[in-house]
Amino acid sequence: MQRVGSCGPQFETEPNDKSHAWMEPRSLQKLCVDAICVHSKQICEKVICSADGELAEVDDFIGLQLPMHKVNLPPSISEELLSTLVKHRLLDDENFQIFNEQMHLETVDIMHAPVTLKGLQVLHRHTLSELRLRNIEARLDKIISNTVFNQRTEKSLRVLSLTSLNFTEQGDEKMRHSVHISAMADLAVAFTNLVSLSLVNIDLRDHGLKALCQNLSPTVTMLDISENPITDIAPVGLLAHSLQRLTICNICRLPNSNLKVLNIDLHELQHLDVSRFTDQQFDAILHGGSALLDMSLLLKPSVDTFKALTSLDISGWSLLNTGLIRRFLAAHRNVTFLGMALVEAADADVFQDASHPGYLHHLNLGSLVGEEKVLESCARYIHRPFFIQKCLLSLFQITKQCLRPRSDLIVLLVDIMTLHADHASVLMAATACLYNLTKNNLVLGLHAEYLKLMASAIIDCMQRFPCTEALQRNCLLTICSDKVLSEVTFDRYKCIELALECLCKFKDFTTTRMCLAVTSILAAKVPINAVSDLASNSKYMLRLIEITKEKAEILSTDGVIKFALSALWNLTDESPKACHCFSKLQGLELAVSCLTKYSRVAEEEERLQIQIKIVGLLNNIAEVPELRVNLITSSFLEVIRESLRSDNSEYAYFSGGILANLLCNLENPAWTHIDPSKVDHLQEEMISAISDWKQPESAMVAYRCFQVFCPLLAESAPSASQLWALWAINHVCRKDREKYVEMLHTGRVYQDVKRIAQSPGPCSLVRNLATSLHEFVAEVSLHDPPSS
Repeated sequence: MQRVGSCGPQFETEPNDKSHAWMEPRSLQKLCVDAICVHSKQICEKVICSADGELAEVDDFIGLQLPMHKVNLPPSISEELLSTLVKHRLLDDENFQIFNEQMHLETVDIMHAPVTLKGLQVLHRHTLSELRLRNIEARLDKIISNTVFNQRTEKSLRVLSLTSLNFTEQGDEKMRHSVHISAMADLAVAFTNLVSLSLVNIDLRDHGLKALCQNLSPTVTMLDISENPITDIAPVGLLAHSLQRLTICNICRLPNSNLKVLNIDLHELQHLDVSRFTDQQFDAILHGGSALLDMSLLLKPSVDTFKALTSLDISGWSLLNTGLIRRFLAAHRNVTFLGMALVEAADADVFQDASHPGYLHHLNLGSLVGEEKVLESCARYIHRPFFIQKCLLSLFQITKQCLRPRSDLIVLLVDIMTLHADHASVLMAATACLYNLTKNNLVLGLHAEYLKLMASAIIDCMQRFPCTEALQRNCLLTICSDKVLSEVTFDRYKCIELALECLCKFKDFTTTRMCLAVTSILAAKVPINAVSDLASNSKYMLRLIEITKEKAEILSTDGVIKFALSALWNLTDESPKACHCFSKLQGLELAVSCLTKYSRVAEEEERLQIQIKIVGLLNNIAEVPELRVNLITSSFLEVIRESLRSDNSEYAYFSGGILANLLCNLENPAWTHIDPSKVDHLQEEMISAISDWKQPESAMVAYRCFQVFCPLLAESAPSASQLWALWAINHVCRKDREKYVEMLHTGRVYQDVKRIAQSPGPCSLVRNLATSLHEFVAEVSLHDPPSS
């Protein structure tokens, strides 16, 4: 059994509220896509391949016969399925095979996936217009030189983006040089209608760039060669008549002779990104006083330079002065965007204060000052870990001041966490922002779907960095919210497991308290078999017992021992495996001793909160027949007997549950050590106490099923045990008739209730309560028949 907890306050938000708390219901298409992703492994296992290699059939998927060879999915659905698999880190070579010829793909975006050349062969079946591959296991030269793409894709591909892919590591430098040239030439020749080409962090060298530009189609208008060890971009000048957008982020060790290529030769250039994230002061020392690329010369105002430029990104060049930038902008009035993140000049009033006489109202500025500018920077640098971390540090200060729910920022942060799941520094900053956006009452105005997105991202984060204490603490701070834990559906089992792992690794008070809170709340919401697996893990159980023992030794009544006892209570609920593990580790002796120890606490409310949790836990133990022998002692029975008459209804109720379970097992040898007259007297006292109990205003307890009452309602069970069981069932049925009346019909318990009501054998109190319950259930069922 589990104690019923109270939820925090709730309120509804109108659809047009600016807090974005309201959210459209998820479409049937999205629900189906999610279901297929969850079962993707099963689908792959059941795929039957015909002689010609086509997918033949998947049998009985989610209760349906799904003939895959008859299904033709449009690109929108197929691409959503692929992106969902990627998002949830489910895509690999095996389930990539789902995408046969009938599941049409045109746009493919794969990142952080264990996909090799074998898996990418699937793309040969499709005609692609856009392809983005980031941080996958396939080698770039193999992708280009093998049969990944068909002839249709070679003509139709418009966008190609390859990020953080490696060339072959085999052979000497001369061979690598040859491979680079060959691969870049093959790439340029193969795709004849490319418009956008991005080759970021692929170890592209000067000779590779030259081979690329010499053969690249004149249709290319956008080129990104960022984060490569390039020292000469002169070959880019070969694209002068077509290139409109050039990104060379973190390629700053260029000779000044390259300036002419950038600001004059590329006369069609509209966007130039020369941002950087290396340390400028370090470069100055390393290169004898100045970086190789002189930005003051690049930005020297002249009517002959950057004639078509509308967008310039100089983020990271921190030492550029305000005057130089203002003069450049004055000479190039068509520039409408300027990236200035980590540029000291961005703080100047002329760029921040709209009332300044020199303020350029037409200029869209990306910097780290002000929400609008920070969000602009987030959008621009979302794929760059260094910059996005700096943006998030600024966003953290902004979110500290939030007074209304901001679901837009939560979506942005989750996207960032997904893109940078392997960068702990980015995740640290993102989770800190999420905490700001969900603390206090802000979380109450957020739709559950946004909170589900957040919770899933946090669980993924905790899984990836289990030993990073500060990051784990950030995650726990964010997810440890009554609304998130009680109302939002996510992978609760994994969350409990991660919290328990964290509990065992880190011993500071705050982390311990949060781990216990997460475990105690979620354990009541996870299927019993799953909870049993966790609770029967001796490492986790021992740690919970250790914490309880440490706190009990000083009679602490703080949140740690309360959450620890609640966790033990919920983890042992209807779980004999967990109860045995608890008993084996001397937890039972500890719980019994705590019950006596805490009777000395003077503050009644604090004392009762602890005692109720202990008797609730012991009630779970008493339900396991093999463990009752440890509770059938004169001293313990005396303590529980006194509890029956407590003014606190919960304390009395759970104490009565312990006695009811012990008394229904009078054949236990342990009872031979108890005076029979005391046993009879105990039963009489129990019946008398229960007959005086009043129904509380709200439910005290929650049950997953009524199976635990079967032994208590057996014909051989004492009247005291039967009376307590009937009172318990009557209590929850009357407090939540919709849930429990239907539950009562799905087992043999209701048959026992009717039998007792019609039998002359039981005492009148038992028979009357059974009759009352039977009549109540019959009346409810008459007006609201149970579901079939």
